[in-house]
Amino acid sequence: MTQSAPQASKQRINVFGQFFASFLGLIMLPSILASSFTYFYVVGLVEREMEQASDTVVGHFAARTDELMEALQNHMIAQLGKSELPRLLLDLEGQGDPENRIDLLKSLTDQVSESAPYQSLAKDAYLYLANHDIVISSAGHFSKAVFFNYFNDIEGYSAETIDALFNGKKMMALSNPQTISLRDLYTGAERSAGRYISATISYPFNSRKPEAYLVMNIDAEQLRQQIHIDASNNAFEAALVNYAGQVLAYTGQGEIDGQVLLRATNSEESEQPRIAAGHRNWRMLSYYSGQFDWVYVGLADERELLRPGILIQRASALLLGFLLLVGVGLSYLLSKKLYRPIRDIKRQLEPRAKPRREAAGNEFDLIKEWSRTLVTEHREMAELIEGISPVMHEYFLSKVLLGEFRDGLSVEYYAREVGFDTAFADTLAVLCIELRYRGDPERPLTETDKTFLMTELKHRIERRLEGQVWLCEIRKELLACVIALPQEMETVAVDVRVGAVMDILSQQRANYRAAAALGCSVAAVSELHRSYRHALSKLKYQRFDEAVQLCEELDEPRGIDGFLPAGQVKQFLNLYKSGSFQSMVDHVNEWLDEARAGGATADIVRQRSTDILNTWLRAVSADGNHEFSIEQYASLFRRLHDSATWDELRLFFRDAAAELFKREHLEDKHGRFDQVADYIRTHYGSDLTIEQLAGQMGMSIGHFSRSFKEEMGEKYIDYVTRCRIEAAKQLLLETDMKLDEIAVRIGYWGRNPFIKMFRKYAGVTPGKYREAHKSS
Repeated sequence: MTQSAPQASKQRINVFGQFFASFLGLIMLPSILASSFTYFYVVGLVEREMEQASDTVVGHFAARTDELMEALQNHMIAQLGKSELPRLLLDLEGQGDPENRIDLLKSLTDQVSESAPYQSLAKDAYLYLANHDIVISSAGHFSKAVFFNYFNDIEGYSAETIDALFNGKKMMALSNPQTISLRDLYTGAERSAGRYISATISYPFNSRKPEAYLVMNIDAEQLRQQIHIDASNNAFEAALVNYAGQVLAYTGQGEIDGQVLLRATNSEESEQPRIAAGHRNWRMLSYYSGQFDWVYVGLADERELLRPGILIQRASALLLGFLLLVGVGLSYLLSKKLYRPIRDIKRQLEPRAKPRREAAGNEFDLIKEWSRTLVTEHREMAELIEGISPVMHEYFLSKVLLGEFRDGLSVEYYAREVGFDTAFADTLAVLCIELRYRGDPERPLTETDKTFLMTELKHRIERRLEGQVWLCEIRKELLACVIALPQEMETVAVDVRVGAVMDILSQQRANYRAAAALGCSVAAVSELHRSYRHALSKLKYQRFDEAVQLCEELDEPRGIDGFLPAGQVKQFLNLYKSGSFQSMVDHVNEWLDEARAGGATADIVRQRSTDILNTWLRAVSADGNHEFSIEQYASLFRRLHDSATWDELRLFFRDAAAELFKREHLEDKHGRFDQVADYIRTHYGSDLTIEQLAGQMGMSIGHFSRSFKEEMGEKYIDYVTRCRIEAAKQLLLETDMKLDEIAVRIGYWGRNPFIKMFRKYAGVTPGKYREAHKSS
């Protein structure tokens, strides 16, 4: 099923859109690939690098913290190893020298003072004797109650709680951060306080029931600073969590749940655990100490950690958006620049091309379809132009022959426009051929038949005189042949080439009668109108009854006029009124006999016949009893024009009378004036007075005159005069009688009345009439 034009247009993809999409894809595809590569791969690479870097950083600070605590442990072990503690313990057990106890206590006090502070981490230290009520610090040795109430007052701890702290084997055991205060011995007022973590080592080291514990109070803030991960973007925090889930130190703001951290570090998930704390999302990196019962937990802020990747993602997205805007603008400009000539071609082709079918597709397809259509139309036009070139040449030649193109420049210009070659070195002459087509009365020739006959004649002449003649059909019955005549043998060429044309016309005499006339010779195409007019003037001298004739200039026949005299016009009208229709036909036949005898040319005969037919039509129109259409009138004149012989003219007027006049009036009317008319025609030489004939008819003169005119169509005196003149014409042509003798013979008393009356009816004097007809 064929799609409608709107549906087809909907399926078309605009070329501009294709250009735009192509350029945009060409520009954006690398941009999208680069942005996608940056957005995913590079950002992922940066994230992985940041994760690895964070692992490295956290591991570094975890190792550093471990080294620090190991150094502190080694320091405390060293202090215990070189102290006088064993001797003091023996002394307190009663196995030593009591006198040395003071010295031993002082020595241990000095050793404790030397052990703290340690690297600004441990503020002070003390030695706790589990089995004795002695605590040795840098300030001296005190009872446990005094020491823990004044020098090391642990907030929230009672004596029982404190005793529980020093139970069992301990090797670098760390307590929870706790507030420890220093109070005045006399007033009990708090002198200083701080947050500390107690690091405890029992002595002996491997004993399950240690006798002494070395405790160093580690400044929680200093430990916090020690485990803090240095980073400019504040993306890392750290925490120390013991195996009990207690947070020993935390570098972040606020509190953090150690149990959560411990559970997260113990998670079996393959990915690094993540927690939320302080309105931030943290990624955990945990490192278990191989020597101590705590875990170093590094917290990396995912947002800060991934900030470079996020910035790169945003930058790549912005860059992609920018490239998209630039790509759209650039694609539009390039597409517009490329599409403009296509659009212009389409606009120029669209009103000219008329495709045979609706083309589907874009503008390229339309242009290709329209181009094929135009090429096809141009090819058809070229074939048509090639076919009508002879017609154009004939049209141009007709303009030249008719005198519309007379100067050489205009002839040369228009000849070049229609492709007519005017380069002729020979002399030129125009041979005009006028045809009178013969037709079957039962089936007259149509215009198509006449066209075929004329075309066949042109083809015969062109084949016979190939390259020597130009043909131009002026009208359907008139053909002009422009014949080339070599200057050195012009006379011979005229005889040969004109003779060839006349021979062709003779072969076609069954189809038409032909009259030809050769015009004068001219030297240029622009002068052909002179030769054409000369040939036309010769055609006026053609005769009837000759099938093929070459017309030459002759003297005009004298005494034969081509126009119907006013008297005869009046006579025809009177005959029609009286109903003497046969007499009207007889008058025409008499004139045709006279014209034939006088050698009248066909042009004169046709002029006179046309006037007679006009007179008949005028009489019929004035009657009002007949209705004839314009087509009937045109048919009468066409049939008159086609009549080419004397017999055809007589037959035409007979048929015209039968068509125009009533049939009953065409019958011979032998009325009461028939004998009178016969008497006048046989006794025109006698003295024919109206009184004599009226008396013979038994009528008065007036009644006889009126009745005669009604019956015969003319007055009595006119009828008598016409009979005498017709007899005189016959005597002038057939005898050598003198004018005086002829005047007496036809009923006149002298030559002068005879000459006067002859000139009135015949238009010329008797002498000139005889002279004209004798010479012809």
